Amino acid sequence: MLREKYKDIEIHAVHLASRKFKESLINWVDNKEIDMVAMLTHKKNIIEKIFSGSKTKKVSYYINVPLLAIPV
Repeated sequence: MLREKYKDIEIHAVHLASRKFKESLINWVDNKEIDMVAMLTHKKNIIEKIFSGSKTKKVSYYINVPLLAIPV
């Protein structure tokens, strides 16, 4: 649907997983000349909030391109 509407814009969906997520994301954005990053967010229970926090929120502090957070 997006590709039909925005024919002149390249749209890619990538699942990026790594033990060093921060470094991997920064390298990927820089090497591929990414213009925007979109991340899916989900609600966490109280235990998850205490021990892990929001990865999307952490990414927002160090990413140098616009970040779109999509709640699911």
